[in-house]
Amino acid sequence: MENEKDNLKQLFNQLEGSWDTEAPARGHEQRFMERLEDKTRKKKTIWAKLTIPVAAAIALLLGIYIGYQP
Repeated sequence: MENEKDNLKQLFNQLEGSWDTEAPARGHEQRFMERLEDKTRKKKTIWAKLTIPVAAAIALLLGIYIGYQP
């Protein structure tokens, strides 16, 4: 356990001064949120497009099954 702590301290000492500490450009957060919202919206659209054909196929198969019952 102590060896792991020493390894981490050594790693952070080696990386000191190489961290990116600059602030993002103006409007960055807004652009990021818009992109995130677009991806979320696309996933919902794909799910909605898949639901209708699957439901129609199930209804069709159920109708054929009931229609051929003696």
